[in-house]
Amino acid sequence: MATKAMSVSSEVAALIDAIEGGRILARGVHTRTIDNDRDLMRAPMAIDALLRLVVSRMTALFGVLQGEQDPACLIDYENQTDAEPIDERDLDTRLYACTDGVAPSALSGRRQQRHAGRSGVKSSKRKARQP
Repeated sequence: MATKAMSVSSEVAALIDAIEGGRILARGVHTRTIDNDRDLMRAPMAIDALLRLVVSRMTALFGVLQGEQDPACLIDYENQTDAEPIDERDLDTRLYACTDGVAPSALSGRRQQRHAGRSGVKSSKRKARQP
């Protein structure tokens, strides 16, 4: 079975699109440019739901990057990518689903080639801020 990999760039781009969509909806409510009263009434709930999904996804990504969750929880058809870099210009960072207890790894295309055979990624000593 092929190793599943997630494109971090694709995931972040989707999160940016979702946040931008929420901003557009909020602006439509604020400026009353949403034509339909029913849609105008439902927009705040839609914005809330959208932002809750973004926060949930970002929290899961944070957990993966901290080594607390398996990247498989984030891999879907929108962000799945080839496990190996296509060529030397492919600098996308990939997250790999854990298999048989192997620690998660997040290596860019070049770092993956330089560190072939190593498992995981050295983490910095600096503690990241909790979301």
